[in-house]
Amino acid sequence: MADAGGDRPLRIAALVKQIPKFVEMRLGADGRLVRDGLDLHMNDYCRRGVRAGCELAEATG
Repeated sequence: MADAGGDRPLRIAALVKQIPKFVEMRLGADGRLVRDGLDLHMNDYCRRGVRAGCELAEATG
């Protein structure tokens, strides 16, 4: 197995997706969801990934 760099910290990036929080869906003329004026929130799976990343960072310093 190759040397992983010794004591150097490992940096991890977590990509997240914001999805519209809506009660009523409205489609535009092109058939795509109209997002204007809709509140956005983080996708549930992304939220779990961010939480796991934060826990890992806290555990490893």
